[in-house]
Amino acid sequence: MLRKIRIPVQLGFLLLFLYLLIRTLGTGEDSLGSPVRIFLEIDPLVGLTTWLRTGALHGLLALSGITILLSFLLGRFFCGWVCPLGTLSQITARIARPRREERTSDSWRPSQRWKYLVLGAVVAGSLAGSLWTGLLDPLCLLIRSLTVGFAPPLERILRGGAALLASGPLGTLSEPAYRWLRDNTLAPRAPSYEQSALMASILLLLLALSWVRRRFWCRVLCPLGALLGAVARVGALRLRQSESACSGCTLCTFHCQGAADPDRMGGWRPSECFVCGNCTASCAREGLSFGFGRPRLSAIFPSDWVRRTKPATTATIGGIEVGRRRLLIAIGIGAISGPIGRASPSRGQPPASLIRPPGAGTEYEFLDKCVRCGECMKVCPGNGLHPIALEAGPLALWTPALRFAHGYCEYHCTLCGQVCPTGAIPLLSQREKERTVVGLAYVDVPLCLPYAYATPCIVCEEHCPTSPKAITLVEAEVRGFDGAQKSVRQPRVDPHLCVGCGICEYRCPVEGDAAIRVYATGRTGEGGPFDFSLSRAAPRGREAEEMA
Repeated sequence: MLRKIRIPVQLGFLLLFLYLLIRTLGTGEDSLGSPVRIFLEIDPLVGLTTWLRTGALHGLLALSGITILLSFLLGRFFCGWVCPLGTLSQITARIARPRREERTSDSWRPSQRWKYLVLGAVVAGSLAGSLWTGLLDPLCLLIRSLTVGFAPPLERILRGGAALLASGPLGTLSEPAYRWLRDNTLAPRAPSYEQSALMASILLLLLALSWVRRRFWCRVLCPLGALLGAVARVGALRLRQSESACSGCTLCTFHCQGAADPDRMGGWRPSECFVCGNCTASCAREGLSFGFGRPRLSAIFPSDWVRRTKPATTATIGGIEVGRRRLLIAIGIGAISGPIGRASPSRGQPPASLIRPPGAGTEYEFLDKCVRCGECMKVCPGNGLHPIALEAGPLALWTPALRFAHGYCEYHCTLCGQVCPTGAIPLLSQREKERTVVGLAYVDVPLCLPYAYATPCIVCEEHCPTSPKAITLVEAEVRGFDGAQKSVRQPRVDPHLCVGCGICEYRCPVEGDAAIRVYATGRTGEGGPFDFSLSRAAPRGREAEEMA
């Protein structure tokens, strides 16, 4: 009975996750009607580590506390019923070997302790100054991988397929379907991201590991599963085992997704059980059933941690010997990662070419909140936000930055602040966003056509969105290559009006390095060779008159 309920619920949560993932693409509006970040807000690992790092819970992250409370009651249900990466791992294993079942051998059991060591390192890092959550949290990992790794090729397949159908005899029939996809599913422009192949490969590898061992990620590596498993030890939901009805067939263990040992009398491990119901459904003699009992509060402080007869190196979680020495090493690695990362020169003063999303504040403040989920990259209509590599240090790996060679920051857009679950990108009103400075445009005279080649070009001024325009054209007399005097209009950047949106750099017709480039100057508390943050932060023109 439990399994029959779990399967439709599990698929329903997967479809809801995919719907919310697609919901933020191609809306063409500066407002998102549905709570697209709700899966991240109910993620206890995101909520816990963000609270440890910043001392506060942004927005609806407090909902993650409800997940913890439900786990005290229902055990590790989130992994078996809600988590979309767990569902995809399960589906992958079934597709690869639909008829082959397994029995967990004792040699594989020690590998399940690794997720607790990963959890210890992540939590210790959050306390010490390094927020590693987004690298290993399953929801952040899945959103980032699907957004960066799989969305671009799927978009191109859909667009190319629609164009192919439109040119054939079925063009009349396919046009309404493509129009619906374009208006409801596809992004305003086909996205492309840096490190796209790497992100896709990581997800494919994690799913492929399910062919080696069913739900390998969930059993061995997932820090969220380790957190929920530690809570599930105390849970009220228990597996009731009837020794008289058990025939020793071990079918329940063959079908168990989490290797929780449901066949071992008194040895069932709640910290590894996904509450999938496969064990109860496979027992022909109805020797297994789930029921509620009194929470095991004594499990919070296991007796083997204080019992003197045990070796000093033993630490057991849910029937798995983690090892105190291993756990202390993992915690130590996480603890020193923060100070080492903060000591990196690029951490305090990132490169001038690194431009964070609007309103992100200083580099310290941004990295203390960003969980690298990729939501902001997904909703960016100008395709300006991309995951970075190591140019700002290891603590900034895969955090978002504006890359004007691939896109730009839409002047009126506030979507990235709407979807950020932790407040790393603040929610700005449209007026605040239009006045928020992220950088300053700089004309590279040796590359600019009107300067270097006496060739007319007005592209940067034409696309500048500010009012009045931050880029103006000034008449100048120059001498061409033929020696004749020419009158051309050359671009000038007003540093008091430029907000660094980057559309000028993106649209610049010069091949290779653009003739006008944006640098991260003027940010609060930071700055490049020029810092106009105070003067540009003030209202200008008509805005100043309205406020007066």
